[in-house]
Amino acid sequence: MHDFWMFEGLMSSGNGALHVTSTHCDDTIARSLCAGSLNALSLHGCSPEQAGLESGAEAVLIGGLNPTFRQYLLEEFTAVGIRAVTASGEEEIAGISPDNICNRTLLGMGAQLEMTTALRTAMFAPGKNTIADRATNLLPSFWTFTAATRRAIDRVEAGPPSMPPPCGAMTVERRKGARSVLLWSSIRWRLERRPQWTPSVHVGSA
Repeated sequence: MHDFWMFEGLMSSGNGALHVTSTHCDDTIARSLCAGSLNALSLHGCSPEQAGLESGAEAVLIGGLNPTFRQYLLEEFTAVGIRAVTASGEEEIAGISPDNICNRTLLGMGAQLEMTTALRTAMFAPGKNTIADRATNLLPSFWTFTAATRRAIDRVEAGPPSMPPPCGAMTVERRKGARSVLLWSSIRWRLERRPQWTPSVHVGSA
């Protein structure tokens, strides 16, 4: 069992004005979920240019302060043919700030995924990447991405914490053994069929 928190723009247009960066997410529910979890994974959208990649690149950038979680995600995506890149450079893209919502866990670290526009678009039938159409127009690549992400989550939860909790805090397990929270960020792109995802919380994305 995992917790899920999501912030998404549902206006017909202009949702970019609602964008909240991962270091400025001050929602009390999102913060409390992360503060009571050992692991957190946030999902965001970005353009190839923001990621420092070539135009039209289909890729996921992996960031956050948890090196074990990052490695598992990299391995699982690579194994199924999804281009995965270790995020670097811009702080928001790399997810390296302690103030980043994914790093506000009991361990003081988590993981962050930045999915390029082309990668997100490729998960839906042509012309169906809209709020109204996504749920009924999912392509196999959507489930491939989902399954790889869940395997990485399972691996990080099966092992011991990567480092002792900060400030002598006790390691606790949330709600019947749940140890993770998933943070989902989609102002312009919405991941449908949420029950298929394990933990989650979401912050704004480009």
